[in-house]
Amino acid sequence: MTPLDLALRYLNAFYAGDLATLRPLLDEHLAFEGPWARYDTAADYLAALEEDPPSGLSCTLLETFASETTACVLYRFEKGPVRTPMAQWFETDGTHITRILLIFDTGAFG
Repeated sequence: MTPLDLALRYLNAFYAGDLATLRPLLDEHLAFEGPWARYDTAADYLAALEEDPPSGLSCTLLETFASETTACVLYRFEKGPVRTPMAQWFETDGTHITRILLIFDTGAFG
């Protein structure tokens, strides 16, 4: 599976709140970094999502970029009155996502 395929499957599952589909996409040693959180394992990241599941979210793809092992997705995030551009960079090993870097302006969330 290409890095972009993995990234888009991840985003589709995340925005659908489908953690069962999300789980097998992630390497057990997933490194996740975002403005408000950092996780060093897929288990910790998924536990946080189970505690506060994604819901009421949508995204509109703006652009994608990919190389042999990475993918970057730019999109417009929407939840209620919040609408802001976001970028996610994914590093993969060919079968799983090993690293995610999430970038956005936290000021949009008030």
